[in-house]
Amino acid sequence: GKVLVPYSKRREKEAEEAIRQSDAWEEDMPMELIDDVKVCFQLRQSGLRLKEMPKVVREHRPFVEVALQQNGMAIAYAGKELQANRELLEVALHKSGEALELLEAFQNDEEVVLWAVQTSGRCLRFACDELRKDPDLCLEAVRQNWQAIEYCDPMLYSDWDFMKQAIGSSWRCLSFAHPDLCNDKEVVQIALRQSWLAMAQASASVRQERDLVQEAVQSGAWQVLLHADPALQDDEELVLQAIESSGFALSCASQRLRDHEELVFRAVGDQPMALEY
Repeated sequence: GKVLVPYSKRREKEAEEAIRQSDAWEEDMPMELIDDVKVCFQLRQSGLRLKEMPKVVREHRPFVEVALQQNGMAIAYAGKELQANRELLEVALHKSGEALELLEAFQNDEEVVLWAVQTSGRCLRFACDELRKDPDLCLEAVRQNWQAIEYCDPMLYSDWDFMKQAIGSSWRCLSFAHPDLCNDKEVVQIALRQSWLAMAQASASVRQERDLVQEAVQSGAWQVLLHADPALQDDEELVLQAIESSGFALSCASQRLRDHEELVFRAVGDQPMALEY
């Protein structure tokens, strides 16, 4: 017998067929001639299709909401009144923070920029200069994506409180810190507790801090010796602790200690390949 298809399914198929037959819209088409099923179907496929649709569609909030659920960037094609609607702006930016690039009128609006950076920290680059000086807003961006620190005002790189928190969210932020902060033992320690690689950004004097290097070594990050002061690479007790974590730590030792029979024996015992060092 004949298979019955639910009405809603038939309408979807009809809309899909209509789309295949004609995607053209007339800019001044009245709402009475708008096929809401077809419009919603297209917008669910791509919210950016809102750009091609008649003015009455772009100014109709329910249609715009459908578009924003698919792609927040569609806010740029909504009617001017809807573009200024803060509820819709929030929906759009929580969906696609990058939409801030298209919303020039709101790039100096702290709340709007906050919505954007909470979704994508790197959107901080679209904020006005004044907001990129705001430490609280910048921290929100950095916490979402550490790379946002690149777009903070450079004056923040010498702000001890700001950089301490930024580095706390990601040690990589240390590479943007002012040299004075790279000479600050406490600041470097925050980064070093996340990755031994942070020692490469530390000042020469901080690299001489034995307790700082020892803490990293004892946590298993023996590689920190690669960037430690040469005097610490020649510290027998410290190198031995590193070798106890991995025989490969012998590669970080001074030439004198690489020829030390007991240390070599310990290293090779853990990692036979350490003999090449």
